[in-house]
Amino acid sequence: LLSAAQLPPLRGRRILTMPSILDFGARPGPTPCTREFQAALDATAAAGGGRVTVPPGTFVTGTLKLRSGICLE
Repeated sequence: LLSAAQLPPLRGRRILTMPSILDFGARPGPTPCTREFQAALDATAAAGGGRVTVPPGTFVTGTLKLRSGICLE
C-alpha cells in the first residue's frame, strides 16, 4: 500500500469520503470480513468516490468488487 503522500489524485476528483473498514464492522483476525469490506467500498462509491482506509492488521476477505474512483489505503 502507498502512503497518502504517494497516492495520485483520483482522476481529478476531490476526495469525498475516507471511511475505515472498521467503521463497517471489519475486524482483524481469522474471521472473513468480505461483507464489511464490500460495504465500505460500496458506500464510498455511492458517495462519489474516495479512499477507504485499512488499518494495520491481517484481514481475511474473499473476492471484492472495486469501482472507479475508489482507492484502498
